[in-house]
Amino acid sequence: MKRFLQIILVTVALAIMAAPLAAQEEDAGPTTLELWSPAQGAEAELLRSQIEAYNDSQQDVVVEVYFPDDPYLEAVDAASSLGETPDILMVPSSLVAYYAWQGAIISLDGYVGDEMRNDFLATTLSQGAYEGELYGLAAVESCLVMFANNMFMHQTLARVPEGAEDPWTNEEFHEVLMRLSRLHALDAAMDVHADQFTSTEFMNFVFHPMFAGQGGALLNPETSLAADAFNSTQSLAAFGLIADWFNAGYALAEQDEDLFIQEKAGLSFTGEWAWEPYSRALGDKLLVLPMPILGETPATTSSSWSWAVSSASDNPDQAWDCLAFLLGSTRILQTSTVTGAVPARKSAAEHSAVYGENGPLRILVVQLDSIGVARPDSPAYGLVSRIFAETLLSLAGGGDVVQTVGDATQHLDSELMRLGFAPLPEIVTE
Repeated sequence: MKRFLQIILVTVALAIMAAPLAAQEEDAGPTTLELWSPAQGAEAELLRSQIEAYNDSQQDVVVEVYFPDDPYLEAVDAASSLGETPDILMVPSSLVAYYAWQGAIISLDGYVGDEMRNDFLATTLSQGAYEGELYGLAAVESCLVMFANNMFMHQTLARVPEGAEDPWTNEEFHEVLMRLSRLHALDAAMDVHADQFTSTEFMNFVFHPMFAGQGGALLNPETSLAADAFNSTQSLAAFGLIADWFNAGYALAEQDEDLFIQEKAGLSFTGEWAWEPYSRALGDKLLVLPMPILGETPATTSSSWSWAVSSASDNPDQAWDCLAFLLGSTRILQTSTVTGAVPARKSAAEHSAVYGENGPLRILVVQLDSIGVARPDSPAYGLVSRIFAETLLSLAGGGDVVQTVGDATQHLDSELMRLGFAPLPEIVTE
């Protein structure tokens, strides 16, 4: 009996000792996650409200939103170097491969099911991939658009394409450029916005699809080098065609204003963000045309910021749960409405007044999902983009195509090997 009482007393004592621990576990509260974004203005306010809605929708996780004051990517890189990257972050879609290569973000393949994956635009998936795995997903996309002034189309008697399936052929496009160049009211046949050429990424945004549509390539996927890609026969022809546009005066290499909105150019190649100011300025004269066929196929490009989950996060499952909420069709449509960018999910686009079935920019959704060309999923993309832009600038200034491209290829390969993005050549000994 005495031993039985001792056992009871010990059991009660242990229960009393364990009670505070259990209470502590119950009082530990929800998991806190940190989210970083470069959003500003109305987009930042929308993101705050979306995160508040997510936090209110469940009790297990609280997400705290931060908008770093430092240049955003510098802040991300600094945090990554210390292993302190936030649980959830946005990275440029073109740099997803770089951060995946670094090991800074994790693969999302285990989280994104087939139904969700199939609802995203093809360009969103390809731009968020690295070595066959998905590492990032964008909520919205930017898209290269060819705008035209219908008044000048009538003056040149040009055929006006009627939809995505009816683009100008290469011959038609260059005939239009030649006719536009003869109109005395115009400073250039097409506006490629040389005032923004200080941004290498903008130059890539405008010219890479024209380059790729002609069979040009920036890197050789088998070697990760530029040789036999950047300077291939197809690439040289593509570089040559772009150089011809500047040499013939069809496009200006220097300008300090938007020629198209001033009605000093008949065509404009820029992003969907120009649609609203162009619409206000030109009204019914504004046309949104499909990208022309410059080679075997027309091509367009995309540019965006992708959501990713940090490899430093202790709670990747909860981080993805938040992203799944932000990447739902309802939130994507909200983001598209505020930013004006293309919804990255087809189900969201269907409900958009601008990008839906009868919307004025519906053609962009169709083209992104059918003829979108992703930039190379290489961790060296930033370097490649810079040298591609420098090459274009040299050609726009009258540089010899073969010499300029040859020098750029050698320089690019040297940098790729020096920085470890491509293997050094094997030393052959006899």
